[in-house]
Amino acid sequence: MSRYVALNLRSRQRAWNEATQRRAAAITSMLSSMKMVKMLGFQHHLARRAQALRVQEMQAASKVRWMNVYYNASGLSFLVTCSRTRALIPLSEHERHLLSRRYHYYLRSYCPLSGAAV
Repeated sequence: MSRYVALNLRSRQRAWNEATQRRAAAITSMLSSMKMVKMLGFQHHLARRAQALRVQEMQAASKVRWMNVYYNASGLSFLVTCSRTRALIPLSEHERHLLSRRYHYYLRSYCPLSGAAV
C-alpha cells in the first residue's frame, strides 16, 4: 500500500499546489483591479469565479488527503495483525486477571448502566 501512495502522492500534491497557485493568482489579480471591477459591476461574476477556483482546489486537496488515509491505513493494518497474533498466544493467570480488571474498569467508566463491578 505504501508503494502505491509513494507512486501517486507526488502528482496529486503537484495538482493541489497548482490549483492553489491558480486561485491565489486570480484573487490577486481581482483585488489589484477592484476599482475597475466595481465600476463595471463584475464583482458577482468574479466572486462566483473565485468560489469555483476554491472548489477545484478542494477537490485536488481531497485526493492528497485520501492518499494520507491510505498510507495511515496501511500502517494500522500492521498493528491489527500484531494484536490478532497476540490474541492467539495463551495468557497467564496474572495477565487474564489484569485484563479482566481493565475491562471492568472500562465498563464502569464508559458504560455506567452495565452494572460491572471490579
